[in-house]
Amino acid sequence: GGASVYTTIGTDNITVTCLGTQFLGNGSGRAFQWVNKNNIVLKNCYIANFTYGVRVDGTNNSLIYNNTFFENTNMTTYFRFDYNLTYKNNNITGNFIFNSGFNAK
Repeated sequence: GGASVYTTIGTDNITVTCLGTQFLGNGSGRAFQWVNKNNIVLKNCYIANFTYGVRVDGTNNSLIYNNTFFENTNMTTYFRFDYNLTYKNNNITGNFIFNSGFNAK
């Protein structure tokens, strides 16, 4: 079976405002994921102890803003084939981040 996902965003034009809600994993899976979606905002979340805090794949015009990523075992966010994705003002502490072969700006 595949890795577990706490929340899958399944539609375009969504803002997820966590208001500091803590998403606490067991060392595997993902807290959030969205694939082939547009205009997604994820903000004010505390995401800890997942493999990937967030998986974003094939996304246009999205924002990951003002979140805390704490002790995720592989990396904070998995990005692939994303356009105009903004990753801003996030607190990243105690995560393992490896060289994915992509350049981030």
